[in-house]
Order: sequence, then structure tokens, then C-alpha cells
Amino acid sequence: MHGPDAVERMRHINGVEIVALGEMCEEKTKAANQILEKAGLPKAQEFFGDENYR
Repeated sequence: MHGPDAVERMRHINGVEIVALGEMCEEKTKAANQILEKAGLPKAQEFFGDENYR
């Protein structure tokens, strides 16, 4: 859960815009985007899985 935890911390930094998320696991990527949505921020582009993550 490094991605969602990092998104939770970074969303509180003024001026930070999270535009892309990358995780091996699709569920973690979606969980991180849900954090953004719940905070009223734009969703980020999602990359997950072995081929897309790299």
C-alpha cells in the first residue's frame, strides 16, 4: 500500500498535483485514485500490472 499511503500524504502539500499513479496491483492504483476523488481532486492516470508499471 505504498502508493495509496503516499497519495494520502502528498495531497496535503500545497501546489502538488498528482497526475499519474503506478503500482503492480490494480486494486492499489484504484485505491489511491479514490483518495484523490474523496478529497475533491482530479483523478490521476492509472498504470498497473507488470508491463504497464515499468
